[in-house]
Amino acid sequence: MNIEPKTEPDSPPWPIPTNPNNFENKSIEDLIGILRGTYQFEIFDIVEGVLVSKKDELERSVKKNLGTIKELRRANSKLADEKRRVEELLESSNTKFRGLNERVGKLENDVIFLLSVDASGDCENEGDLVWSLLLLILKTKIEMFVI
Repeated sequence: MNIEPKTEPDSPPWPIPTNPNNFENKSIEDLIGILRGTYQFEIFDIVEGVLVSKKDELERSVKKNLGTIKELRRANSKLADEKRRVEELLESSNTKFRGLNERVGKLENDVIFLLSVDASGDCENEGDLVWSLLLLILKTKIEMFVI
């Protein structure tokens, strides 16, 4: 038969530690339980000091974390703005590239045509070929300014 000692009414069911170092490692809930079960004012003062210290530490930690969150949100906003700007620039560049690619294709066709005319001898003289090339260059420069 196992006999357990009876506890006095209004006393905690466990022994109360009096070493302040033990209090530092306890959770706030455990410390409150100790406070509820003790009538010793010196222990109450120690536990109260530990609770106030933990509360202050938590408040500092929360403020620091809120500051970090604010900084991260600001950085995220800047990155989102820059991403939008780069996407717009990319779209603009892609549009210009498609236009240039079309013009290069036209120029290649014009050059092939001019070379075929020159090779077939359909030009009456070299002056016609030069004028055709100059007109092609002028047309290309005008198209470049249109875009």
